[in-house]
Amino acid sequence: MLVKFKVAAVKKPHAQSLHSGLENPELRIRSRPGNKLIFSSRDNRRGFRSLRGPLQVPRLEPAPESRPPRLRCAVIDVQTPVRRRIEVHALHNFERTISKANATHLIATYLASVEEIENSLGDHKVLDLLKVLKREAVGAGPYPHVTMFEAANRILSDLVILYGVKWLLDHDIFPFERYEVEYGNEDKNGFDICAAGNGKALAGEAFNVAPSFFQTKKCSTRKKLAESRADFKIIMFNHDAVKLSYAPKPTKNEYFVFVQVGTGDSHMVPRFACEPNSSLPDWL
Repeated sequence: MLVKFKVAAVKKPHAQSLHSGLENPELRIRSRPGNKLIFSSRDNRRGFRSLRGPLQVPRLEPAPESRPPRLRCAVIDVQTPVRRRIEVHALHNFERTISKANATHLIATYLASVEEIENSLGDHKVLDLLKVLKREAVGAGPYPHVTMFEAANRILSDLVILYGVKWLLDHDIFPFERYEVEYGNEDKNGFDICAAGNGKALAGEAFNVAPSFFQTKKCSTRKKLAESRADFKIIMFNHDAVKLSYAPKPTKNEYFVFVQVGTGDSHMVPRFACEPNSSLPDWL
């Protein structure tokens, strides 16, 4: 049986179309009824293995006008979402209840963990050094999975808590035998420092900042403590964040604790009668 083909030029409907010629599905749908070539893709035509292969005579299939256009669907393999890594650091099992019995041991253990951080900064130019501080994990110490920049912020704030709470316990500033604390960026109790007993409750926030950032941090801390109904609200910070002449004006039930990290000399405003006078500045 001899079959004749009639070849006609077909103009593309749009210059930017991704399809061409008879591969254009719109042209395929609107074409006249009769025998025609039906291609499923450029490299998978019926009767062809590839455009680069030998030319073969394609099969002819009737294409009634009522037949809907053929559609291809692809199966997309949706990968299981990767679970967010839970940060586990050296403080994972560190004691979070501080009392007179363990305060000194906790400080010594924490300092020993900090000493594990080696000075890996090396000899860098200024820009390279900044990248190391902000991008490379320290690999040791209380927070091995964070950068040196982030580790410094967390460690210095933790030391304010450890030395500050020890000072409160040593001098029986408040009527509590133990304090519950949070390290780093933990937020399970709502506040960095909590205590309860004898019908009273305490809530406190602690931080270690440069003088240029003290006012900003103090304002945000006071706003957070204002939401608490605790009987005692303490703002604990490094003593060198302010000048020696700094005189805070605490509101009702609010106390400022000036902590000297590394020593036992700290003081509080307003002061309690049991507070030692040796650590107080002259204006008190």
